[in-house]
Amino acid sequence: SAKLHTNIGSVLGKLTIYDSALSHLEKALLIRERLNKNDELGFTLLHMGIIHMHLEDYDEAENILQRARSIFQETQNEKLIGISSVDLGFFYYDKGDYIKARDYLNEGLRISRELDLKKTTAEALRGIGFVFLEQGTKFIPVEYFEKAIEIATKIGAKDEEVFCKYGLGKYYFNNKDYKSAIKHLTSAIDLSEQISKILFAEAYKIGYTKNIIPIYKMIISAFVK
Repeated sequence: SAKLHTNIGSVLGKLTIYDSALSHLEKALLIRERLNKNDELGFTLLHMGIIHMHLEDYDEAENILQRARSIFQETQNEKLIGISSVDLGFFYYDKGDYIKARDYLNEGLRISRELDLKKTTAEALRGIGFVFLEQGTKFIPVEYFEKAIEIATKIGAKDEEVFCKYGLGKYYFNNKDYKSAIKHLTSAIDLSEQISKILFAEAYKIGYTKNIIPIYKMIISAFVK
């Protein structure tokens, strides 16, 4: 079924098995286009767009993600408009277009707060924090990361906690506050390893941070005497 192919494609994509993921998502897309299932079609497109983003096929990713969002606007599905706005925000962040990234993330944040979508709210806050971080803004990234962590802690979204703690660690490291950087980076590493051991099914969500962990461990060892 289309739902099964979408779910398999989503998981394979998060495991970075991109060719197989796209194969399943394309099968789901054909079924949903034939059945004219608009919201479901848009949801499949979101997953496809994110995979193309990870492959750095930015033109294709942008077209697919914008198509998904247009579908949700046509069906007036506010929840999916919010989720797709956050996804587009991360797309533009990944592409380095921080102005567009912040615009979409702020829209996603507004909608997710109105609908009380806590996970999406935390994701949007984290995304805005990283945008400000990349722009070299003082203090503001910390505020966004801490708000995201507060929500993530309440709903048990440990993957979000990891992302935000990495963000805090990077912020303090960039600002030469190495004591605070070590605190947050160590916490992020410990939690990411805990997730891998205890919540294996969720571990794929932070899969791309695995390459970062050794770098941060080197940073910590360099500054901890």
